[in-house]
Amino acid sequence: MKARHPLLVYLGMEAVTSLLFAVIFAASSVYQVSVVGLSPFQLVLVGTTLELAVLLFEVPTGVVADVYSRKLSIIIGYLLVGAGFLLEGSIPVFWAILLAQLVWGLGYTFTSGARQAWITDEIGETAAGQAFLRSSQIGQVAALVGLALGMLLGSTRVNLPIQIGGLSLILLALSLAVVMPETGFSPVPRDQRGTFHTMVATLREGRGMISRRPALRTPCASRTSWPPSRPSSISIPARTCVMSRSTVGARSRTRECSLCRVISTQSGWSRWSARPRITIQLSTATTRSTNGRMRTNPRRPARRSGLRRRSLPAVG
Repeated sequence: MKARHPLLVYLGMEAVTSLLFAVIFAASSVYQVSVVGLSPFQLVLVGTTLELAVLLFEVPTGVVADVYSRKLSIIIGYLLVGAGFLLEGSIPVFWAILLAQLVWGLGYTFTSGARQAWITDEIGETAAGQAFLRSSQIGQVAALVGLALGMLLGSTRVNLPIQIGGLSLILLALSLAVVMPETGFSPVPRDQRGTFHTMVATLREGRGMISRRPALRTPCASRTSWPPSRPSSISIPARTCVMSRSTVGARSRTRECSLCRVISTQSGWSRWSARPRITIQLSTATTRSTNGRMRTNPRRPARRSGLRRRSLPAVG
């Protein structure tokens, strides 16, 4: 079979993989719970194993696509992904599910980035942008079809969509080995390869920055709380302002007093933006004669007895 046009191969590959992944994932969770009987903790372990596999193998598997061949990396990836799903759907045991996640997670890292790099090498960066957009549109439609197909197959037997999806991915990898062209590939220069050396250099650079900036070493200690805490109450001593003056009469000396007494302050963390306010009570001016009787200051107009309350904003 002759090699096809790169754009047609890329669009077909994206459509088939989107359809097959939708078929598999439509029944995967139901299969793991109802058939295998995984507990919630085991389900967490399954997902963690997959994520760790992707994290650990992302960099080393990228060497194959950068140094040897994009096509080879894609084919190896789909072979491993299909084998992982086929293992998961065939052996309903917990250890087999864990092993399957490890295998297909490893296969995913072979295809991650290699597909985009391959089509860019074949048709150029300008045409690759349109290809990415078109493949995304086709992939969404194929995923909807695959979801319906997975539900239909799962109604017959729960693990059937997983088995068919895994076997189809293996057949797709074998087909790509025949129809996928590779004419624009050139190995990435050694200083630009995403290997462990680059990762170690990045870690060293980050450690050097942390050593140069003490604030980065102690993020908890350097973090300041905002808004700043305010005291729940402000204590202001009561002051009595006394003003003396003589009045007419030899036996009477009066004093006009204004008693200012702090009653309470209002402040709280929940309303930190509001400035605390101090409530002040002012007594009416009174006069005291020498014989101890209380009477109103004659120079001040008569007012209703009692206290007047005035609210003033606190300073600071």
